[in-house]
Amino acid sequence: MPQVDPAHNLIALVIGIGEFSFSPGAVSVADALTKGYLDFGNVVALTPNVESTKEEHFGSYRGVRRKDKTIVTENRLDYQLRCDEWNKKNVEIAFGATEGSVFTQAALSAVAGATLGFTAVPAVIGRWYELRTSAGARLRNLTTVTIATKVEGTDFVLDLLLSRIKFLTAQAADLVPTITCSAITAGQANSGFQFTPLADPVKQGYGRLTIYDQNDNNKVIYDHYEFACEISVETVAEIDGTSINEMTITVSVTGDVPGTYYLRDENENAGV
Repeated sequence: MPQVDPAHNLIALVIGIGEFSFSPGAVSVADALTKGYLDFGNVVALTPNVESTKEEHFGSYRGVRRKDKTIVTENRLDYQLRCDEWNKKNVEIAFGATEGSVFTQAALSAVAGATLGFTAVPAVIGRWYELRTSAGARLRNLTTVTIATKVEGTDFVLDLLLSRIKFLTAQAADLVPTITCSAITAGQANSGFQFTPLADPVKQGYGRLTIYDQNDNNKVIYDHYEFACEISVETVAEIDGTSINEMTITVSVTGDVPGTYYLRDENENAGV
């Protein structure tokens, strides 16, 4: 009698890659459509985690205990994303941060900065002291710094990039630095986003997760969209100067609006 093999659907085999986008703060599908979605950039790998909490009932049947009913009390769907881009949204999530204003600075040309108050507390040789404007604003990427009667390289050294000064000789009197620097404007070189870490560890909004492969007819294997979710960081890998840093982010689908997903049609048409 000839052997009958089970049907095989090779299109249903998955070697895929994924992408995730997020509408932060969205409270409904309509709100997400209005606010739009941010891409998380390159997703190195993603893992869908489906968990169920079950209550099992065992009955006594004439001397034998037997499981006779299983009740699912809770279902959970999470996506774990491994990302390797330190973009704005990823880093905000990684450090549980809230966003502040963008860092900018005005150009200064030989302007007196904030007084270094060494009369009250003398300088400690070898420590860095931050240089700021007379109004107390932070600075970056300085061009020159001078201090009356002091000699760079003998009395002090400078970290122009981070706007810092370190004294090599004892200083027990107030000093006023004279600072020159270029303007830094939002969206240009040396500007940056400001965040407050640990202020908002779980982000809420709406998400969309899509998995692709190399199928020429339809690259989209799986498309889960318009689901409410909570996002938090799991781990951030070490930064060691030899490999690209990665962070693991968990996207938890909330049950109130689980969204809808589509599975590629070829999986159904190939006799699975």
